[in-house]
Parts: sequence; C-alpha cells; structure tokens
Amino acid sequence: MEQSTGAGFTERQQLARNMAQMQLAYESDQAVIPWIEEHAKDFDDLVKRDPLILEELAEEKTHASAIEKVKKEIYH
Repeated sequence: MEQSTGAGFTERQQLARNMAQMQLAYESDQAVIPWIEEHAKDFDDLVKRDPLILEELAEEKTHASAIEKVKKEIYH
C-alpha cells in the first residue's frame, strides 16, 4: 500500500509532480526554485481541478500529453 504525503498525494503522485516541475523549469530554461515561485499556484490550481493529471504525469504512456496539458494551463 502506497503512503500518502502530507499534502494528500501518494508518494508516486508527489514524485510525478516534482519531476514535472523540474522538467518544465528545464524546458523553460529556468532554475527550479524560481520556476516554482512563479508557477506553483497555477500548477496547484490545475491539480485541484484535475486531480488525475498527477496520474497522467506518472504514467510513461500519458506523460507527454499531460505535460502539454500542464503547459497550456500554466503558460496561458
């Protein structure tokens, strides 16, 4: 059984979230901390509206489309 993190996410979901943020920061040529400071609220809002996005980010077959979905939401 997978444990939940303090934020209510499973460890797998938290890892997917963190990895996605690092990927997006890298792709936008920003350091991770400034990227998070700039976009964390939009990312959190997306996860609240679409909690399955973390599962999509965690799955290899849906990761790329989920990243595109995140980009559309946070870079509007």
